[in-house]
Amino acid sequence: MVDVAEGSGPVSLLHNLVLDMTGRVDDDAVNSARRMLGAGRLEAAAELLTGCLVAGRIPVAPEEQRCLKEGLEQVHSRPALADRLHVVESPPAEEHRFAAPELPDDDIAEALRPSAGRLTSLRGLWCTSRKTPAGMAYSAVPRRVLLAEVDSEEATIAVGYQILEALDRAGLSCSVDVFSSGTDLPEYHRSALTSARSLLPDTVTTGGSGRTRAPRRNTGGDPAGNTVGEPAAESPAPAFAAAPESPVAEVVSVPDRQGPDSLTELPIVNVAPTDSAPYVPGGDTGQDTVVGLETAGGYAVRDDAVQVGMATGGGPERRYPAPGSDNPRVPAAVDAKLTDRERNLLHKLHEELAQREQDREAPAAGPTGQAAPDEVSDEQADSLSAGRQDPRMATMPGTGGFPPMGAASTPAPGSQEPSSPPQ
Repeated sequence: MVDVAEGSGPVSLLHNLVLDMTGRVDDDAVNSARRMLGAGRLEAAAELLTGCLVAGRIPVAPEEQRCLKEGLEQVHSRPALADRLHVVESPPAEEHRFAAPELPDDDIAEALRPSAGRLTSLRGLWCTSRKTPAGMAYSAVPRRVLLAEVDSEEATIAVGYQILEALDRAGLSCSVDVFSSGTDLPEYHRSALTSARSLLPDTVTTGGSGRTRAPRRNTGGDPAGNTVGEPAAESPAPAFAAAPESPVAEVVSVPDRQGPDSLTELPIVNVAPTDSAPYVPGGDTGQDTVVGLETAGGYAVRDDAVQVGMATGGGPERRYPAPGSDNPRVPAAVDAKLTDRERNLLHKLHEELAQREQDREAPAAGPTGQAAPDEVSDEQADSLSAGRQDPRMATMPGTGGFPPMGAASTPAPGSQEPSSPPQ
């Protein structure tokens, strides 16, 4: 039995467990676990192996249970699954019978030929036929078994995965077992090797310089890589030679183009003018104006905007034309952009402004004993006819409708100016 405790990581530990359970667990489960290890799915491989042992009530030794629990813990699975195993002190030995394969091995060699370049660590490959079933849900017998020997333990997972994938692509069903050189194999594998037939020459299995590897390209010197004056050593060809390389298209390096010639001329895009109003410097007024805008109370106001502050007072009032009327200040494109809500607000604003104009023109009755605001005294009429204006009734633009600051101290026409105190 292989020492399942060997190996410093979970990959080596699980590989040794799979190798030790071969012959006791179903063939398909062993191949699936080996394929999961090659794909890096360590947790799935450990749980699959544990589930097969629990479901089949397959007896295991206490050391095997401990190693399986340790493997589940290392791959961050549930170590408690190993507590459900059927543990016995001395598991009964599985008796299996092997014989030389009845069918030729040409199909296996043909299936492995495309992968020969990736099997550089392979030192030996044998094929045998098992006459007895394995596991609880066993497959048909006889079943072909492939035994592969590799250079190091690190290559067992990769070589096993490559062989399984190559056989699956060819539609062949075989059990694959991979072990490294010098491994103490279980009784199952030792019995299988006694009747196995080698698929590689004997010189390949002995190690040393007889191993074949994929040819390498050299940049100079002898194309075969031999030293000048030294005869080329003849290496035996394996049963499945590497597939002929397909012609590689010549890669022509194009020098990087530098300078103005390498620049791509971009098309010139004409940007249409937007609705934003252009800026025009002011004249002698000391204020800057914007075309399409008017100032109210010192702030710029767009003609097409609804200004609530203009309707509530606080600045010079203006008449707003009703929507849809001919208004030179509001272009048709701007009026078309207004929403129904803005048009309703603008309509209400126009009605309120019109009502204010009517109230201003109609005479309003003042308090008893006082003249109406529209009635003008004789002195005020004389001053108006002479071209003078009451400073209290005068307003300045930009002051919010209030009289100038000096108007309060200016006496109105017809009123007595208070006499200055005597010196």
